[in-house]
Amino acid sequence: MASTYKAILLDLDGTFVDTALDFIEVVNALRAQLSLAPISAKTVRQTVSKGASALTQLATDLPDTHPDFEPHKENLLKTYEGLNGQYARLFSGMTELMDWCADHRIPWGIVTNKPLRFARPLMAKLQLPNPARALICPDHVTHNKPHPESLLLAAQEMNVQPECCIYVGDHARDIIAGKSAGMYTLAALYGYLDDKDTPSDWGYDAELTNSEQILEHVQSLIATRHS
Repeated sequence: MASTYKAILLDLDGTFVDTALDFIEVVNALRAQLSLAPISAKTVRQTVSKGASALTQLATDLPDTHPDFEPHKENLLKTYEGLNGQYARLFSGMTELMDWCADHRIPWGIVTNKPLRFARPLMAKLQLPNPARALICPDHVTHNKPHPESLLLAAQEMNVQPECCIYVGDHARDIIAGKSAGMYTLAALYGYLDDKDTPSDWGYDAELTNSEQILEHVQSLIATRHS
């Protein structure tokens, strides 16, 4: 039987931070450069979790096989790097979650597929009152999520057994990685889901329809396991 839950891990984009606000600016700036009509905020939000290539396709209307695709992708990444965190905001309830973790000496961390060159400056710009104990990016591992390697590394850095961790994410790969690592998984259904996504097929342990539910759910889990 699993030990008492002792740590909380979260995905970054779409779970901990609303970074779509930055990407909406980036995508439409690139579309303007190409004399293309702007894309709706909803469409950008549904694409953020799919990564830079998907966002580049959205910004350019080009397939990834087009000879100009990679230069456009680099342009997108450079543009994003220039305003990374300018509009991004913590999702509601995250400050309270961090405060509670600090008060109860519960370590928390971020496990993301976002490269370190973007994740570290974003976390710094947020000026968090209680810093994460772990920030694991693709730079730190051989395999990205849905492989569990990054989650296992985060648990190791926090000196907590994987089965003692709760992982929160807004994409199927987050839940797959969390389950593969032996963690309790929470699906952030308030995140960057596509209309075609079917979260009920992900196999998560519980779901969150809004970000403010995380703290209450975590408190309930930890209190239950302590009782």
